[in-house]
Amino acid sequence: MSDEFNNSVEPSTDDTKPEGATLNGVEIAASEAPASKKGLVAGIVAGVLVLIAAIVCVIVFVIKKPAGEESTVSISTTNSAEETVSSETSVSEETAVEPEASETVEAPDFSAGLTVDGFVKDADLSGVKDLDVASIKVPYGAIAYISDKAEAEILAAAEQYASFVEDSSLTVENGNTINLNYAGYMDGVQFQGGTADNQTLVIGSGSFIDTFEEQLIGAHPGDDVTVNVSFPDPYPNNPDFAGKPAIFECHVNSILKTPEVNDEFVQTYFSDLADSYEGLKTYVMEEGRKSNLQTYIATYISDNCEVTTLPDSYIKHVEDLYRYTDNQSFEQYKMYMAYYGQDTSAMTFSDYTGMSDEDYNALIAENARKQAALDLTYESIFKNANLSVSDETYNQILEYYGGEAQAVPAYGEPYVRQTAIKYAVINYLEGIVEITDLPEE
Repeated sequence: MSDEFNNSVEPSTDDTKPEGATLNGVEIAASEAPASKKGLVAGIVAGVLVLIAAIVCVIVFVIKKPAGEESTVSISTTNSAEETVSSETSVSEETAVEPEASETVEAPDFSAGLTVDGFVKDADLSGVKDLDVASIKVPYGAIAYISDKAEAEILAAAEQYASFVEDSSLTVENGNTINLNYAGYMDGVQFQGGTADNQTLVIGSGSFIDTFEEQLIGAHPGDDVTVNVSFPDPYPNNPDFAGKPAIFECHVNSILKTPEVNDEFVQTYFSDLADSYEGLKTYVMEEGRKSNLQTYIATYISDNCEVTTLPDSYIKHVEDLYRYTDNQSFEQYKMYMAYYGQDTSAMTFSDYTGMSDEDYNALIAENARKQAALDLTYESIFKNANLSVSDETYNQILEYYGGEAQAVPAYGEPYVRQTAIKYAVINYLEGIVEITDLPEE
C-alpha cells in the first residue's frame, strides 16, 4: 500500500485533559462501557474513504509516548511500586502540567489549486500514462473476506451494545467489567478519599491494590462484599498508608454484559441489514470483499501512475498542505509532551522529524510530485470514462469530512469534489475489472 493513502487528512487535535474520579487527590483510571454504534461495517467504509482521500500527509511523524505513559494514572488502591512507575514519573493532579495553546499555524486554502469542479488547475492530461484500467485483473484470493474475520466483526459489534445489568443470577468472573460502590476503613474508621460510587472496574486488570479485585470474584449484582487488603510499602501516593491493612465495604451494582450473538441479536440491532446471524455474516463478508476490491484498485492506480508534466503551481500547493499538516502534528506533539511534564520549549521541528531542513524539504517535494501525479491520474480516468459525481457520492464524502457545515468551511467545496471524483473512479472500476480464480460454487 502506498504511503499516500495511509493517513487521514489532518492529525487529531484532541488535547483534552483526562478526567475522572479521584482518590486521595489522584486520578482514578475508570473504564467506560463502550457506546452503542450503528452500522456494522462503518469501519470498513471509512477505511476505503481514507484510501481515496486527497492530500494526505505521508510525512506525519509517529508520536511516541513519553516514558512512563503506560502508568501515568495511579490511585490509592493501585498495585505496589514494582507494577507502577516511580513517584518521579507518575502523573497526578498535582504534577500534571496543563498544555499551553499551540502556536497558531494559518491554515492554507485546501481548494486553492483546484477548479470549482474539483479538477487540478492548469493540468495537462496528455502526459498522464494510460493504465488501461478496463483490463485490470484482480485475483480473488487478494480480496476475499474470510468467514472467521466476519464472525470477529460481528462479535466486536455486539460488544458495542454491552450494557450494565443488575441481574442477580450473574456472577462476577475474572475479566468482567463491573460497577460498584466502596468505602474504605482503617482501624474501624472510614478514611478520607477511600469512597467511590458507581466505580467501573475490570476484574483482573490489576488496577486496585493487593487482592481487591480477586475478592470480588463470585459475587452477584446486589451483593455486599467485605474486601480485606494491605496497602503496598512503600506507597508514594500516600506514605501514611504504606503497609497498613484496610477494609473496603463494597456493593456490586451491576455487571457489563454483551448480548448473545444470534438471530434475535441481529433482528434487534441490525434488522436493516439482515434478519438472521448467517444473513448478517454474509452481508459483512460481501462488504468486506467490496472494500478489499476498492483497496486493490486504489493501490493499483497509486503503484502504476505516471505523469510526464505536472503543474508547478499545484506541486507547490501540495507541498504547502504537507507542511501545514506536519506543523499541526508537531504542535500537537509538543502539547502532549508538555502535559506529561516534559519541557518542549527548546524542541525544534527538525528534532521532531529527525531530519535536517534540507532533507525534509526534499522529501516534501518528492511526495508532492507523487501526490500530484496521482491526482491527475484519477482526473484523467474520470474524464476519459465520461464519469460524473452523483449527489449520493458527494454527500457521502461530505459526511466523511464531518458534514457540510464543517467540510466546506475547512476544505472548500472543490477539495471535497476532488475526493468525490476519486471515489467515483473507484466505484466505476469496481464494476468493470475482472476478478480471476473465483472459487467453485
